[in-house]
Amino acid sequence: MAKFLGKSLKRSVSDKDATMKSIGSKSFEASGSDYFYLTGIVKDFIGDPNVYLNAKKGNIPKVINPGDYQIMTRNCLIAYIIDNAESLKGQSPVICYPFFPHLSLPIKPGEHVWILKEEFRGRNVFYWLSRKAGVRQTDDPNYTYAERFILIDEKLNPTDKGKEKRNLLESDMSSLDKLPDSAYSSFDNSSFDNLPDDLNNNILVSDSFSFKQGFTLEPVPPIRRKCGDTLLLGSNNTLVHLTTEKFKTNELNKKDFTGLQTEPNLPGRYPFSPAIDICVARKKEELTALKSTTTPTGKSGAVEILKGERGSLHSELESYEIDKLGNLLDKNRPFFPSLSTDSNATNCGARLYLSNNCAIDETFGSAISDLPALGGSSLVTYADHNRVVADNSLRLTNRLGQSFLDMDSEGNVVIKSSIDDGQQFLSLSASGITRLQARDKIELAVRSNNDPPDEAYVKLSVLKQIVNVMEAQILACAPAAAAGSTAAAAATTFAAGGTPTPKALEQAADAAAAAAVASTGSTPVDNLLSNLGSTKIFGE
Repeated sequence: MAKFLGKSLKRSVSDKDATMKSIGSKSFEASGSDYFYLTGIVKDFIGDPNVYLNAKKGNIPKVINPGDYQIMTRNCLIAYIIDNAESLKGQSPVICYPFFPHLSLPIKPGEHVWILKEEFRGRNVFYWLSRKAGVRQTDDPNYTYAERFILIDEKLNPTDKGKEKRNLLESDMSSLDKLPDSAYSSFDNSSFDNLPDDLNNNILVSDSFSFKQGFTLEPVPPIRRKCGDTLLLGSNNTLVHLTTEKFKTNELNKKDFTGLQTEPNLPGRYPFSPAIDICVARKKEELTALKSTTTPTGKSGAVEILKGERGSLHSELESYEIDKLGNLLDKNRPFFPSLSTDSNATNCGARLYLSNNCAIDETFGSAISDLPALGGSSLVTYADHNRVVADNSLRLTNRLGQSFLDMDSEGNVVIKSSIDDGQQFLSLSASGITRLQARDKIELAVRSNNDPPDEAYVKLSVLKQIVNVMEAQILACAPAAAAGSTAAAAATTFAAGGTPTPKALEQAADAAAAAAVASTGSTPVDNLLSNLGSTKIFGE
C-alpha cells in the first residue's frame, strides 16, 4: 500500500500543511494530488490479473509502471498515452486501474479510452474511465476504430487542389479520389499518427490476449434513445433501456399531470408510461438474413453491413460491421431511421419488457384465438425457447381470480380454480394418481369447433347392475320347466314337428324373464338403462 500511494500514511499526515487551503473558519484538506485527463489507445484488457499473467508466462508487455503488475486489480487495462505524441515517440504503455469499482464498461484493444492521471506525492496513478466516443462514421457499440477519422476528415474537408497529399494507405495512393470505398472501413491503414512505427491495429489486436480470447467482432445495430432515457449497451447486441412506452400505448391522455383542459401539442409526451426493456439480438430477422454474406457489402431491410478489411496477413481477424458511412461516399444514399428503432417487439433473440401502459397482447401478438387483447401495466418475456426454472417450488398465481398452477419439489402439480367456492382442479400426484375434479360438470371433446359435447359417459355401477341382471336372466332361462306352462307347450309343439307362432315365442321369453326376475329378485333392465348415462361427464 505504501508503494501504491507513493509515501507512507504517517508521512502524508506530517506533510499535510502543504495541502491546506482555508475558507473562512473551515479548512479543506486536499490530497496533495494533481489530476489530468489523457487519451490512450488500449493495448490489452486484464479481466483477471492471475489469468493474464499466467497466459503471458513472463512475456508481459513493458510498461511505465511495472510494479503495478504485482498489485493491479481486476478489470485493469494497458494503454498507450497518445497525448503530445508520447506513444509515437516510443513511450511505453501504462497500466490503468478501473475508475468505477462497481461498474465496468466495455473497452477493447485498439479503441481510444479516457484516462485520468493522478499525480500523488511522487507517484503517477492512471485510471481508465470509458471508451471515447467516435464521430458518426466511426462510433460503433461493437468496436470503434477512431483512426478512420483521418480519411473521413479528408473526405469531408478535402485539401486544396494541387496541394500534395500525404500517403494514406499501404498501397501508396496519393489522392483520396483514387481510394476505393472499402478504404473507409478498413483496418489495413498505415496512416496512424498515434502508435509507434512498428505497431498498427492489426498487430495490436493479434497480440492481445483479451481480444482473441474474449471478444467477437460483428454487426451491432445502433439504438436511438430519448433525452430522458437511461441506456446501457453491451458490445454484442445487448441492452438495458429505461424509457417510456416504446411500442404501443394501451391508453394515452397527454393532459394527465398538467391541469390543462385541452391536450398539449407534445408528440413525445407519454405520462404515466414508464418502461424497461432488456433485449438481446435486436434486428434478428435482418441479421439472420445477412449471416452468410460473402460480398463486400450486404443489406437486409434497414440493416446494411460492410466488411472491415485487414489485409492478407490478418484476414482471419476480418468481420462485417454496421455500415456507418451514410452518405459520405454517395450523397443520394437514402437514410433509414428505422435502423435505430424497434417497431416489432419480437424481432429480436429474447426480450424482457416491463411497461405501465402497453397494449401488450397487440404488441407481442399474444391475443390468439378467442383471447381478448389486453393492455396496461404489463410484463412479458419473449424468446424462441422460454423457460422458468425453480428447484423448490414454482407457482403461477392470479390473485383476483384465485387460480393457480403450483409445482413442488416432490413432483406434484396442481392446477386449480378456487373462486366462488369452486373446487375445480387437475392434480398430478407424484404417487401416480391423477385427479380431475369439477364442481358441476366435466366436458371432454374431440372436435374442431367449440360446441359442447352431449354424449354422456357410462356409469360403471349401473352397467354392472345391468350385466348382473342379464346374466341372471340368461341362467334362469336354461331349464325348460322354468319357462312355465306356456313355454312348455311351445317346446312340445316344436318337438312334435310343429312350428311355434311368434306370439308363442314372445310369451315364452316374457315368461322366462319373469321367472328370472322372480328367482333373482333383480330390477328389470329397462329400469336400469335410464340411469346408465352420466349427468356430470360428457364427451365425444
